[in-house]
Amino acid sequence: MRKTLDKVDIKYHVDYNENGFTDCAYHGCNDEGICRCYTIESPYIESIDYRSVAEKIYAEMFADTRKAKLSDLLYGGVSIDIYCITRLLSSYKAIDYVEFEWRGGYYGDEMDKVYINSSELEYNINLCVSMQTLTEKLNFCLLKEYKRYDRHINDETEYEMITITQNDIDMLNINKNHMNNIKSDPMWFHSLKKYGSDIPRGIVRQTEVGYHIIDGYHRIFALDKNDKFTVFKIKNK
Repeated sequence: MRKTLDKVDIKYHVDYNENGFTDCAYHGCNDEGICRCYTIESPYIESIDYRSVAEKIYAEMFADTRKAKLSDLLYGGVSIDIYCITRLLSSYKAIDYVEFEWRGGYYGDEMDKVYINSSELEYNINLCVSMQTLTEKLNFCLLKEYKRYDRHINDETEYEMITITQNDIDMLNINKNHMNNIKSDPMWFHSLKKYGSDIPRGIVRQTEVGYHIIDGYHRIFALDKNDKFTVFKIKNK
């Protein structure tokens, strides 16, 4: 039976910490020389790797051989579903919906499970993965993130996957202020290098002087200048 989102344990895909306390004198730990009374009081998330979490969600909620083969035929494969789940996790700020379960062990409380608890996010992940075309999937994610289409996108827009480098990007018309914001945020900038090279990094359209970025500035410019990566390109009509 397929798991629900709150049953997917993402403990090893997030960085978390916790506030806790001990009372070794009361519990007799000092006599033994080993603390066994540590009590977790308030765990919290420090960072979350949405790409890694998306892979975990897909593996436990959707993956099977038949569906994987069908997805290849319909819209290009599992990597696109993982891309879409990653974008939905980001759009919904899934980090705000992370919850924890812990229990007592030999040395006091131990973290047992970390999971995302959002019925709305779960519904939209299920809906997106069930869609049959690449256009439906990408447009759905764009609307969830931006609430509207870019002026170059509509319900009939078709996409294809291509491989490019930053050298192919239209730098003349790029949003310079946005680029400065990206470069001034090194922790976020660096973390996106974890995103990997096997799923697309954004959406572009072709212009006379290169590819204009519609979505994915951070993910694209987290790479080195000559690194190859895939993107979704709006098909020319």
